[in-house]
Amino acid sequence: MSNPSEVDKYLYTTAKESFIGTPTFMVYNPQGELLAVQPGAVTAEELSSFIEKQKTQAKRDSQPVS
Repeated sequence: MSNPSEVDKYLYTTAKESFIGTPTFMVYNPQGELLAVQPGAVTAEELSSFIEKQKTQAKRDSQPVS
């Protein structure tokens, strides 16, 4: 963990959001793209659900349009 001003600068540069406090979750896809920022607590179930939704959407997006 860095100091709060460095985290705020990084978060604003990356996600155009201000740092509110900890915990703050930043979720990236395998390509390194930021998908979500969530200040505050996140349960394991919420995180798993989000990841599954992203996988489903990625599969849909990769299917050819007919």
